[in-house]
Formats: sequence, C-alpha cells, structure tokens
Amino acid sequence: MKIDMHMHTIYSDGANTPEQMVARAKAVGLNGIALTDHNTIAGIERTRIAAKAVGLLLVPGKEVAIMHEGKRIGEILCLFLEKDTKKDIYPVNKIADLLDELKDQDAVCSIPHPFDDLIRKQGVVAVLEKKGKKPDAVEVMNGRNSAYMNALGLEYALKNKLGQTAGSDAHRMEEVGHCYTFCEANNLEEFRKMIKKKQSKAIGVQKSAAAILYHRLMARTSRLFGKLKK
Repeated sequence: MKIDMHMHTIYSDGANTPEQMVARAKAVGLNGIALTDHNTIAGIERTRIAAKAVGLLLVPGKEVAIMHEGKRIGEILCLFLEKDTKKDIYPVNKIADLLDELKDQDAVCSIPHPFDDLIRKQGVVAVLEKKGKKPDAVEVMNGRNSAYMNALGLEYALKNKLGQTAGSDAHRMEEVGHCYTFCEANNLEEFRKMIKKKQSKAIGVQKSAAAILYHRLMARTSRLFGKLKK
C-alpha cells in the first residue's frame, strides 16, 4: 500500500480543497492519504467523505506546532488519530504530554522534516532526547526538503531504530504523491502496525531547490488568489 502521509488543505495553509487533494491522490495511483492540516482536524470528515467516494483510504491526522518563547521550534505529525489532541498547539514543556496522548490512543507519532531549517539543539528532536521520549517514527523523506535534509532524517531514524514515514508535505494538489510511505499491508490497521514495527519504506522523488521554491510560491499565490476571489 502507498500512502502519502503529509499534506495540507484549505483548512490550514493549503491551496486546495479536500476533494481536489483526494482526486489528485487517486489520479497518481495512491492507495490513501493522511490529512495533516496544521493544528486542526476540521477537514477530516469532509476528506473522509471524498476519499470514500473514490475508494481511497484516509489516515486522520494533524501537524501540531511545538512552541518555545512565542516561536515555533518544530512540529509533531499525529497520525491515525481516533480522537483529537487536547490542544492544537503545545508549549515545549508539554511535548511529553502530547506523546503520551498519542500513545494512549495507539496513534503514530512522527517527527516531520526534523532537520529542515532548525538549529538542531533547539529543535523537537533535541527536546525529545532530553526528556527521554522517543517518537514512533521520523519523516525521512519530505517533498519540500532538500536531499541533505532528508538524508539527515534517514540517518537519524536508522541510528535510533525508529520507524520511517514519507510524505509530500503538499500545500497544492500538484505535489500530492511526490513522496509516500509504502508498507506490505492490506488495510490501515496493518499499515499502522508496520510503521510502529519499523517495517515501512519511504519512496519518492527528490525535488531540486528550484522545484521546491516553485511549489511554495505557487501555493502562496493560489491561496492569495482564492482570498481575493472571496
């Protein structure tokens, strides 16, 4: 099974609707997607309906910001959610509480783009290490990360014996499926278990810096145009 485990819609900072993201995922041959809008699950039900209509699987999720002194130092991908997290945004001193919440509902906790533009000692990775907490997985391939940053994520996952996830981090439908997580699974429950058992694989196309910038600019332009139309 192939599931793009990281994407955003108009419910956070994405340019496209859930229906458009789902249609694109179906068109590029994915078996499912994870909806991971920033700090909200508001789009989950709408996405679930759209996915069911075309025979696509949906992993309910959200990308939760971790804050320190008013600044975002990183994020946590909350995947396979059975219920919403208690907060939408967590201060760094409550990050352990978030991991415990996810563990209690047997959700998957993955650190997205762990080595993007963050100073290592200030990032989520270092905070979890200091607290003696381990995520279930690390995003080892992100569609908007450089090859070097993705390589650092893979190196960290292997060194610390963590599961691996991959996602396009799509903010526009054209990005969907550029990266995805693969598991030899027959359903979502098997897929979830294989990530936790470290039997998942990251697959995708490594984009150039120019391509990454292009998609970022196009997503922002599309969002702005959409607001102006309203």
